[in-house]
Amino acid sequence: KSKEAQKEVQLAIKDVDSNGDGMLDFIEFLALMRRCDDARDEHDIKQEKEAVEELGFEPEEVEGYRQIFSANANWVGELNLETLETILSKVVDLTENDFEELRSLVREVHPEYREVARFPHFLRLIKRITEDNIGHLNQASARVLRKAQKSQSL
Repeated sequence: KSKEAQKEVQLAIKDVDSNGDGMLDFIEFLALMRRCDDARDEHDIKQEKEAVEELGFEPEEVEGYRQIFSANANWVGELNLETLETILSKVVDLTENDFEELRSLVREVHPEYREVARFPHFLRLIKRITEDNIGHLNQASARVLRKAQKSQSL
């Protein structure tokens, strides 16, 4: 992507090429993949911390959102647009316009404008969805909460 990123990849390959032959055997390839996964996870942790501070989420909120995210994320730790729609449709009925607005927001919060969200992007997305009240989510959430409170008091 960038010259800097290319240099980082070249350095990582050189570091895992234990026999120095300029080629990666399977074990060296696995070491490279582990290194890439660790770098991605480290980046996610940093982005999550920044998002939580910037958006003003309480720790309990973050943990609740993490449970929703983790229960629905794919094997690479991402939620795609269709999964996000499924999650939201449990609370609201999204119109075609709402879905297009959701699509736009997902792209907007992703640094590469992809239609997927990792957890830090998901936090930003949730904040925007509630601020913009997509699909009248705020009213629907209030109804669900009132209904749950009534059933607990019975």
